[in-house]
Amino acid sequence: MTAIATAPIAARNDVRRFDAATLHAAAKFLTAEAKKSEISKGEHKIDNTLTIDIKGIVNKFADESYTPTVSIPIKATLALLLNRMGFQRDKAAALIVEVMTEALKADEKTDEALAATLKEIKQAEQRVADMTAALPKKTRKGKTTDKTTATLR
Repeated sequence: MTAIATAPIAARNDVRRFDAATLHAAAKFLTAEAKKSEISKGEHKIDNTLTIDIKGIVNKFADESYTPTVSIPIKATLALLLNRMGFQRDKAAALIVEVMTEALKADEKTDEALAATLKEIKQAEQRVADMTAALPKKTRKGKTTDKTTATLR
């Protein structure tokens, strides 16, 4: 990909003659190939021509609505919560630290201890799911899948 970015303008313009589906499949193939090799430290001069044969089907799905739970800023959310807790702020802060510590250590629990806790957690997780369902929705671009084969010549 760097070679394209540093190539002469004429070479960069040639990329536009391919449709988006072909470019998607080529990028996926080249990314997979790049992960298979390591580049040694240092500057590497490149002067190559790539020829890639690509065949198959690329499928683009419609954009979809989702609840952006992963992008909720945890620190800002906790700060807002503590700010609104009033006289219970200190107790709430201590409880938050306690449950965060417990969540971090959850992987260390034995199966029996975890199973006992999970029954209670399932109900709490459902409550959280109900709360997050009320958040404003965002739209993300539809998924792109491909069933292509590519070979370098």
